[in-house]
Amino acid sequence: KAASALTSTMPENEQRQLLEKLGKGSSDLGLTQGIEDNDKEEDVSQPTIEEKIALAKANEAKLFEEKWNREKEALIAEAEEAARRRVQNDLEIQKRQIAFEAWKKNLEKEKEESNQQEDVESQTSSSSIALKQLETEALGEHP
Repeated sequence: KAASALTSTMPENEQRQLLEKLGKGSSDLGLTQGIEDNDKEEDVSQPTIEEKIALAKANEAKLFEEKWNREKEALIAEAEEAARRRVQNDLEIQKRQIAFEAWKKNLEKEKEESNQQEDVESQTSSSSIALKQLETEALGEHP
């Protein structure tokens, strides 16, 4: 196993030759290679602790990303709702201001009409008094 790891960067022919030389000490070269192959398979099939940690971190990052996306969408929806309410409130304020201005103009108009009517009544009453005085003078004094 160690020999395979050390010779992994070598060309295949050289690696095989070196492993054969190292394997001559064992009684069966095929058995040694079979054991090495099994070790390689175990190494590949079972992740190392570092790989497990990296995988866990990747999964955690994915979960945090999904959570952030949900929070982001909620924040965007909340901001849009707040903007909509602000616009509605601004419109309501403008409607009230327009209604107040109309009420004020109407009040001024009524006041003006009332003043004109009082002037007409006062002129009419002055005219009536003057007319009565003229009538009285024309008739003369009572004997």
